[in-house]
Amino acid sequence: MAGTGTARTVAPSVPSLRCRYCGGRILQADLVGSSSSIPGVFPADPTVCFHCEKRRASGVSPQLVLPQPGFINSCINGRGSVPAPRSQADRHLCTLELFKRDSVIRRKTVPMSSKRIGGKRGRVKMFSDQSRRTLNHKIRNLSEGLGVLLTLTYPSEFPMDGRKVKRDWRCMRKWLTRRGRGGLMVVEFQARGAPHLHVYINGRVDKDAVREAWWEIVGSGDADHRKAGTRVEKLRKGHAMLMYVQKYLTKQKQKEVPAGYESVGRFWSLFGGVQVVPEQVLHGTREALAPVVRVVRNLVNSRRRSKGVRLHRGRGHCGFSAWDTGPPMIDYLKRLGYEGGGT
Repeated sequence: MAGTGTARTVAPSVPSLRCRYCGGRILQADLVGSSSSIPGVFPADPTVCFHCEKRRASGVSPQLVLPQPGFINSCINGRGSVPAPRSQADRHLCTLELFKRDSVIRRKTVPMSSKRIGGKRGRVKMFSDQSRRTLNHKIRNLSEGLGVLLTLTYPSEFPMDGRKVKRDWRCMRKWLTRRGRGGLMVVEFQARGAPHLHVYINGRVDKDAVREAWWEIVGSGDADHRKAGTRVEKLRKGHAMLMYVQKYLTKQKQKEVPAGYESVGRFWSLFGGVQVVPEQVLHGTREALAPVVRVVRNLVNSRRRSKGVRLHRGRGHCGFSAWDTGPPMIDYLKRLGYEGGGT
């Protein structure tokens, strides 16, 4: 019935304030009801969020995160497609990593409460799509070339326990690193069900020394395995490793774990100090980095549009990788005046 409902109290509207350091939103709770977010230190500054104010109180000067020449804060959320935050206290952070060839945008929500996000990582049981994408990214953006290929196989009697294979590889890896070699190891399964290792390294090694070392590590005592258990090849072309790994990613049959094989473990790993290091990194809130992320997405979509491929339409809450956008974005940021390793 009309007039019998309970009257609702409408809270007064508060203008949208943003921190002049990190660009994040300043919550109403940080301004109302207290003259200082950190009592006894300094009065509250309406242009600084609680987290930057806390850094100032501890003697650490907050760093400005990506000033935005030519952009305005109203152009932050991709035509209004960013979903509402799960909690007003959560912080939505973003990282833009520019590598040798590709760009990676990572987004995450840092809860300010005690709630726990995520769970315990389980055992590896298969070569997952996420592992496939990560390996492809690592290979495309390696900072140094791996021009030598080692193939390590097992004799007619081979282990069916991944822990024994990883133990053998751990010993061989130490043998290589003691000689100043590093690289990439990938695991495959042969048609007979035996595992074998392909190892790309960044320097030459003696064939006879590799053969003797692997034969002693396996400990089979098989004379035929001593002669034909290893192979050392020099890759004549610089992009040969990338071509092989991309071919490796398509050979799904050799990724299937044979029946009875236990504790398969990881299918690939980097070792010996070989890493994939970004050439430039930018940190900030999603709103602060949204203009630059939009440039990356537009660059990807322009290439997809020319090829007639479906466009990438992100909603602002998930990260993504953009192939062959690293060098163009580094040049773009230099023209805007952002140089070095970022903030």
